[in-house]
Amino acid sequence: MKNCLRVVPLLTLLVACSTQLPQTPTEFSGSWGGINAQVYDSTAAKGIVVGIPCHAVLIPKPVQVYSNGDFYAPGTVFASSDGEFIGWPASISGHISNNTLALDVTVPNGLGGTGTGHFTLTAGRPPTWQVPGCVA
Repeated sequence: MKNCLRVVPLLTLLVACSTQLPQTPTEFSGSWGGINAQVYDSTAAKGIVVGIPCHAVLIPKPVQVYSNGDFYAPGTVFASSDGEFIGWPASISGHISNNTLALDVTVPNGLGGTGTGHFTLTAGRPPTWQVPGCVA
């Protein structure tokens, strides 16, 4: 009986720890659209492109989405200036829940300073551009 009492706490500890292990992330994919934002038809193996007014954000590697729906990925934001494309470091982060994508685009330096844009997109929906003369 003494040995059984030692095993029970150990099993309890193992079960408790197993629920804390991180789950394998899935890869971001699909087309998403919203007001002034679009995630172009992305194939996870190639990364993604995010279109926002007058800019495009290139994420060159697959974006990992964790089991809680959160994601983060570094990339580059591009803008056109006199026919030349200029790039700055940028990142995307956000959360996916069902068919809704909450997306933040952060540009730490460039485009006139540090900036973050927040966008809400829907899976399979085309974008609605509301910035005259400037489409990503």
